[in-house]
Amino acid sequence: MRCIIAVCAVAGALAVLPAGAAAQGFEGTVASRMTMKDHTANVLYSIKGDKSRVETSLEGASPEMQQMGSSVMIMDAGTGEVIHLMPGQKMYMRMNYREMAKGMESEDGETRDLKLKKTGRRETVAGYPCEHWLMGDEQTDVCLAKGLGFWGTTGEAGRGALSKLPGFRRQQIEAQLARHPELKELVDAGAFPLKVESADHKFTMVVTKIEKKRLGDDLFRPPPGYQEMNMGKMMEQMKQKHNQP
Repeated sequence: MRCIIAVCAVAGALAVLPAGAAAQGFEGTVASRMTMKDHTANVLYSIKGDKSRVETSLEGASPEMQQMGSSVMIMDAGTGEVIHLMPGQKMYMRMNYREMAKGMESEDGETRDLKLKKTGRRETVAGYPCEHWLMGDEQTDVCLAKGLGFWGTTGEAGRGALSKLPGFRRQQIEAQLARHPELKELVDAGAFPLKVESADHKFTMVVTKIEKKRLGDDLFRPPPGYQEMNMGKMMEQMKQKHNQP
């Protein structure tokens, strides 16, 4: 899951940069395979407008490990809501990353520079051309494609993505465009990672299939029969039980 978050952070940082007119949004599914030190996972990413769904399952694991390692997350970039489904328990949790981000603005206003380097290497992955960039302190190799939006935010590109992320990130990332004018080409048409490899080669992600198709709205809601897990209520019940004589 930490590696998924890292991929999202790279693409999400690019998503909040200001740009010109937005490209036509992508709707459909993107299947990928992630290889880590201890296991391999298959990820199915579905996107429709501002809503996305990420399903992760461990490859070749026992039923018990599958239940522990599998997860489904539904994200709404328009509202900031994230729904975490727990299929094994038929339960789900809600949270809002915008609410969580409140008060996290930098007091000194400093912006950390986004380390990146355009390699000039290009290749085609799952039928889509992408270009390799080295990003971050560890210079992770990320092959970014245009026309698929931004991972974890929206299927659209350009300025439309700017209003869908927490304000503290916008102010910090907007400064990057002035420092790195070459980012504009990624923002205008989207920057979706089709291939990712860490510098130490301990983590890789490769997209295996891309399908542009219509998706039903039910895919982005908790399934019937699932119960919501209220963490606040659970903590209060545990506290009351602990205080009983």
